Amino acid sequence: MAAAQGCCACVKYLLFLFNLLFVLMGLGCVGIGIYSLVHNASDLAVVIDNTQGTFGGLTIAVGVLVCMLAAAGCCGAVTEHRASLLFYAIALSVVLVIEVAAGGVGYHYRSQLRGVIDKGMKSTLKAYDPAELSNNLEKSWDGIQKTFGCCGVDDPTDWHADGTKWSGSPLRIGTYPLSCCSKDLPVCENIPGVGFRSKGCLPHVEDTLKHRWGVFAGIAIAIAVIQLFGIIFACGLRHNLGSHQDYYRV
Repeated sequence: MAAAQGCCACVKYLLFLFNLLFVLMGLGCVGIGIYSLVHNASDLAVVIDNTQGTFGGLTIAVGVLVCMLAAAGCCGAVTEHRASLLFYAIALSVVLVIEVAAGGVGYHYRSQLRGVIDKGMKSTLKAYDPAELSNNLEKSWDGIQKTFGCCGVDDPTDWHADGTKWSGSPLRIGTYPLSCCSKDLPVCENIPGVGFRSKGCLPHVEDTLKHRWGVFAGIAIAIAVIQLFGIIFACGLRHNLGSHQDYYRV
């Protein structure tokens, strides 16, 4: 009986430890989301679909959900309440299934990433308003072009395509946003000596997103492994508690 109690205590503390790691990961997600919102760190999201706050808000929501589940697991482990442990194991299993399904869908459609980015960037480029350079969309496009040293989506001619606000005035014929030139000039033109950026931004944005999604996938796998151990430990602790209670009934 002493060995069983020792095993039960060991599983209990392991479950508590894994949930503590889970809480830290959740707080990390919340911190990343807040940083994204406060420091306008989602220029890529704005340039692709003009939804700056989506990434930050989604990351915060995921972080809060993770913390709530971890808190439930910690409470169940400390109080040794079998119903709480059952709820925790089921909830964690549902979240894990959703994560695996989302990962599978993302992997299946990975080849369509370039097309989605291209369509989104051309849509926001058309909406770029030279008279509103202080808006998020305009600042994000200028920031992307300066950061990657590029101009337009496929190439600079995108700025003079049909339907763009930039080409809406005859005064801007032959000119481009100032961020298309590396030198600080009152007007940016495709002429020698101004540091004109002749390459499009699409390859740079695509490569950056692939890298970030790779990092995100690694973090997601780590969280999934912790979740799996959490489910195993919760079920084990609940089983041991049931066996312990049955022993005393006898």
